[in-house]
Amino acid sequence: MPVAPVSALVSLTLADAEGDETAVAPETYRLIPDLHRPRLAGRGTLLPTVPSQGSVRVVFDAGFGAAWANVPVDLQQAVMLLASEYYEHRHDDSAQMAGLPFGVVTLIERWRTVRILGGGGRK
Repeated sequence: MPVAPVSALVSLTLADAEGDETAVAPETYRLIPDLHRPRLAGRGTLLPTVPSQGSVRVVFDAGFGAAWANVPVDLQQAVMLLASEYYEHRHDDSAQMAGLPFGVVTLIERWRTVRILGGGGRK
């Protein structure tokens, strides 16, 4: 079973065109967890409307945890492989890597999010 990143909403704030901010009450929204694309949803009602020419600021905590032991084993291995690659070629100015080493790419592949249409495609 994959380890899901820890994610907690801290605050949701609406700003109007003039920059005046209004905090949204936490009991009016919720987080729908997803490994790659969590979503905000209204709790019992719709989410508040964003003011015309306004914006929304979402503050959240994310990650696997504060300790190395909280990071999934495959990502730990990828970090170690990449660090060793950089260490081995630390003095080689001509070794310009064209990308990540194959072993690292293989280990992190399931954690990548493939974005088509910038995530804004129709559903």
